[in-house]
Amino acid sequence: MVGVPGDRLSNIGPPTLVVVALLTFQVGLAEVTRPAVVRLLRRPRVQRATALVNRFALLLFLFHGNGMALARTVFYVVFAEQIVDDREPDLIWWLERSVAVLGLLLCTLPVIALFSLRRRAERHP
Repeated sequence: MVGVPGDRLSNIGPPTLVVVALLTFQVGLAEVTRPAVVRLLRRPRVQRATALVNRFALLLFLFHGNGMALARTVFYVVFAEQIVDDREPDLIWWLERSVAVLGLLLCTLPVIALFSLRRRAERHP
């Protein structure tokens, strides 16, 4: 559904009928599952977990690029080579994704913690 670098055509620029159909399906699925999700969110444990995720969602969105740059720098310093990920996605590639995501998360969390501590210090001098 998304454009791939090097392809002549893309479904998203300009949007094609396929992307509009996907959007319609996703909105319909959200509306159909909404009552069940609302019931699920009334549970205290689910509420706490959702509140915890929401507390850090914006920070994760804002600073994941910094975490990626930090992870790539650490990889370059440790292994003396750049990350090149232009191969076809095979089974090994998919299995390596969990390690890659975990590495990026481990490099993003200190950045989030740094800014969270700074914000807390500004509120409570």
